[in-house]
Amino acid sequence: ALAKGFDNCLYSVTKAPTNAPEYVYRYDPATRQGRYTTWQLPTQGPEAVWISAATDEHGDLYFATSDAAKLVKVSPATGAVTVLWTQDPLRTMPYY
Repeated sequence: ALAKGFDNCLYSVTKAPTNAPEYVYRYDPATRQGRYTTWQLPTQGPEAVWISAATDEHGDLYFATSDAAKLVKVSPATGAVTVLWTQDPLRTMPYY
């Protein structure tokens, strides 16, 4: 998963399925330096991988699992990691 932040840095998460939490990696192309952040995404499970979902107008980064089972928001300004859902909302609808 790869996302570009408002700070022009690239943020990535390993694309390997794992049952361990994942740290977000930050790469700054201006300094050609990279390091892991303290932001930790929850486990995605053995069958899914993290994919980049979006960057919103506030600069928050979103990562989703490939099966849409989880959506996580990372706020670079505060360092907060928020799980927005742990089950695809469409699959919980009566018509699904």
